[in-house]
Amino acid sequence: MQVIGRVGTLLGDNRINIANFALGRGESAPQAVGLVNVDSEIPKGVLHAIHTLPQVKDAHVVRL
Repeated sequence: MQVIGRVGTLLGDNRINIANFALGRGESAPQAVGLVNVDSEIPKGVLHAIHTLPQVKDAHVVRL
């Protein structure tokens, strides 16, 4: 489904460095969960672009 490549390209095109990218799913689950740790803020427009990818069901920014 090329999710990692599409998300990575969107972030890279906007000069947002990926510090860590984890993607996983259960054995019988068709859907996966991805966690992306970045070095800078993700602007609303970039988050919207990620959200509109056909493979992405939902996307949120979590600040820790």
